[in-house]
Amino acid sequence: MVRRSIVVLALLCCLPSFAASRDVFDRVRDGFADSKGVRIHYAELGHRGPLIVMIHGFPDFWYTWRDQMAALSRRYHLVAIDQRGYNLSDQPDDVAQYDITILADDVAAVIRDVGQTKAVIVGHDWGGAVAWQFSMQHPEMTVPLVQTPVLCIHGLDDPFLLAAGWNSTWTFLAKGMTLVTIPGASHFVQRDASELVTKTIKNWLIAEGVR
Repeated sequence: MVRRSIVVLALLCCLPSFAASRDVFDRVRDGFADSKGVRIHYAELGHRGPLIVMIHGFPDFWYTWRDQMAALSRRYHLVAIDQRGYNLSDQPDDVAQYDITILADDVAAVIRDVGQTKAVIVGHDWGGAVAWQFSMQHPEMTVPLVQTPVLCIHGLDDPFLLAAGWNSTWTFLAKGMTLVTIPGASHFVQRDASELVTKTIKNWLIAEGVR
């Protein structure tokens, strides 16, 4: 079972200056990647450092990552995508066009469209599942390339996470996996605990040598 959470795979913050003079919505550069004939919209911010691709869940769109983008773009090249079927990306009618392997290929198309060959992958909810799939399907495009570490962040008030699902969780954590739980945060943990999530991601990236 795929838990709905933020999954940061590098196989993928609290800054007092989150709020810039302009909202992230007005600061990003919009782009469209061609994924075998389907246009995938993405919002891009920052241009230095390693590329980080952020994948939203259901029901959402790229703007869910606005706080993390604002803080991390000082050090990293941030790209948040609209998954196919959402917001400004194309919306194919055929349900087969939403197979998870195709969604992973959409991420690869975006990475190539911004002129890069690999990226740190961040996903929330269904985007987390796509992030896991991407790391398996395109390991050569996932940072880092060897023994991929994972950061997983859960809001403890998420109604989709049953208490029984936490039984023995800490016992089964694999080497290289970091699990962070945040009391008082619900399903959209990146919004409910925005500063803590951003700071955690930033510190984890630095600790893993992604800088």
